[in-house]
Amino acid sequence: MSKWCVHVYDTVGSTNDIARNLPPWNAVRANHQISGRGRHGRSWISQYGGLWLSLVLPVGRERDVWGTLPLAMGWAIVKVIKDLGAHEVRLRWPNDILVRNVKLAGLLVEQFYEDAAVIGIGINVLNRPEQIHQELPCKATRLSDIVNQVPALHELTGLILKTTEDVHRQMEKNGFTAILEEINAACGWGSPRQAELELDEGIRREFFIGVNKYGELITKNDSGHVCYYPPFRVKLFREI
Repeated sequence: MSKWCVHVYDTVGSTNDIARNLPPWNAVRANHQISGRGRHGRSWISQYGGLWLSLVLPVGRERDVWGTLPLAMGWAIVKVIKDLGAHEVRLRWPNDILVRNVKLAGLLVEQFYEDAAVIGIGINVLNRPEQIHQELPCKATRLSDIVNQVPALHELTGLILKTTEDVHRQMEKNGFTAILEEINAACGWGSPRQAELELDEGIRREFFIGVNKYGELITKNDSGHVCYYPPFRVKLFREI
């Protein structure tokens, strides 16, 4: 039996802002968001036809487990989309879901209270974000363009809730290291590749070589020095 209680709205400001006032194992879905947002305050176009969903999960204080929740949840969404038959879907650190090099979905994890986290999920399903921003055709895609049969939004929600519950149970039992190897292998993160990082102090170009047990980005610069970047330090990450 599912643990989840799902609240469905037509239009909201942000599903995360509603979910922040709910206890764990509650979910909020809206047909339309007026003030959808992503990491570092970026806006997220949330038209009718997309999936705009926020989940409330219980978390503990162990940094090496729950500090990696954004990455684990990104991987959970990738798994759901792969199971729908999507090809070439992958996770871009820390939690953007891409098809080839264009964005399909994104996550925003916020912790308003010590013992719970809110996971905001935005997936382009039937909506057309490029109709609002003309530069998006080269940067965004939607689920209906990459799978033969698109599930109804409530069905897609159910798949995500089940996978999230499974991932949460796995992390509670074995920690993030239990899925770290799977993520690094499936995303091809074990092979060094050049990447560009936008930080407060400027742009850096280094070689991306994987993710550690804390969910930190591991890079190596031209001199061979290994660097570690937690998600909050990196405004934008782009593989070159």
